[in-house]
Amino acid sequence: MSRACCFTGHRVLPPECDPAFSALTEALDRAIDEAIARGCTEFYAGGAVGFDMLAAEAVQRRKAQSPALRLTLCVPYLGHNAGFSASDQSRFTRLKESADRVLILSDHYTPSCYRIRNLYMVEHCDLLIAYVRRAQSGSGQTYAMAKKRGLAVILL
Repeated sequence: MSRACCFTGHRVLPPECDPAFSALTEALDRAIDEAIARGCTEFYAGGAVGFDMLAAEAVQRRKAQSPALRLTLCVPYLGHNAGFSASDQSRFTRLKESADRVLILSDHYTPSCYRIRNLYMVEHCDLLIAYVRRAQSGSGQTYAMAKKRGLAVILL
């Protein structure tokens, strides 16, 4: 039976020229390797700007070496990417086209759509890789949901 891993993290990341960004990407790569070593072949990413896209792209790179890996983008609502910058729109489109599955969890925005998306991922996974710097955030809520459900967590 395959195991599944999901990601949560903030939209705002250190600038790419900052050593903290390099440290984050290296830690993320190690965490994905650990998830694979634990038997995870399914990966769920939320499709948001920032950590979600970074994690999804890291999984896509791994798929070149390990074709058995699967990436699901869990999109909170149809059109959630409308406010993305042009470069983030391009990244999102590439991820959507190369993902094994794209789940759009609502036809429209609702105040709870992001929480519902995060809960969906936690309920369908065995492991959470989290980049959480503020407990009072969507990522902090997802981390708390995962801990309450008893998921293993790799905190970056």
